[in-house]
Amino acid sequence: MPLQTGSSRDAIGANIRALMDEGYSQKQSVAIALRKSREGTMPTKRKKPRTAAQRAATKRMIAANKASKAKKSSKPRSASRRATTASAAGDASRRISPKVREAREWAAKLGRRRKKS
Repeated sequence: MPLQTGSSRDAIGANIRALMDEGYSQKQSVAIALRKSREGTMPTKRKKPRTAAQRAATKRMIAANKASKAKKSSKPRSASRRATTASAAGDASRRISPKVREAREWAAKLGRRRKKS
């Protein structure tokens, strides 16, 4: 059965009842009925056609982006920089913040350091 168009309470209520009779849950019925009521009231905005100048500007922008990406990707990125910063921190596998390192030192002095698992 087609749903009624309109945003009045009667039309929405009739649509909810019809959808529930068809086997939809109450939440789904309410959502569908409210969406249907908005279809007739909300005007749809049409897109303006783009001019030739706008299309040309878009093509230039895309070409410039491709060229800049090609320049960036030509240099291979090495992992040596990351390895040196990690080893400078004293832990080759991961970085440790100074506060955490300080807390570990204090715990070691007190003899309460937990074992790594």
